[in-house]
Amino acid sequence: MIKINYPKPDTERIKFEKEYKEIWQFELTNYSQRLSDLLNSDAQYAHLDIYKFEQILTAPFDELQSIASAYKAVTFSEVDARELKSIFNYDYNKDKYRSYGTKYSEKIAFFFRSWTDQLNLCTCFFCNIDFINTYSTLEDHLSLVEFLNTADKESLEYIKGISKDIAGKIFNKNFVATGKTEFTSEDDLLYIPGIGEKTKEKIIEFYTKKMNMEISHWIT
Repeated sequence: MIKINYPKPDTERIKFEKEYKEIWQFELTNYSQRLSDLLNSDAQYAHLDIYKFEQILTAPFDELQSIASAYKAVTFSEVDARELKSIFNYDYNKDKYRSYGTKYSEKIAFFFRSWTDQLNLCTCFFCNIDFINTYSTLEDHLSLVEFLNTADKESLEYIKGISKDIAGKIFNKNFVATGKTEFTSEDDLLYIPGIGEKTKEKIIEFYTKKMNMEISHWIT
């Protein structure tokens, strides 16, 4: 994990934090209240209520370390610990305590991707681990045809409904008896061995849905 060089000028930093908080805006009050209610439900937790949910979202790393130390010094009951985990843990939990972070993970990744130039990021846009990025960059392409022509094999394997073998054939442009060297239309998928109308429609549907989902992050 690499330290991120956050915007230095106050105006840019304020804009950065404002846009980040907007990701959570629809449930910010709800989760702020949940955290406050939890911390005030037991006298041994109450002192932690000085760290508000909204503050923790954008706290500097050294401040987060202090907050983490304060939380680790407290022994939460099993039920309270699970409630706390449901608010702050970014892992998926199969029971009803689904992580709050998981719900917003792609939005967080999309947000940091939009600030790539300013932050000079070269890590995962969600977890900040070096050389890893598990989120698609479909919106970086103007069309499905461009995506099919320029995507790496890993991105093609991300498409639901096709095998790694098919993804490899798309990546290698294994067109049958056409003389083609690149895609010029969506129908060219039918020249790839193993792809019929149903698989072609699956690829188109996946791309369309994924694009609409990522765009809707910023208009809903």
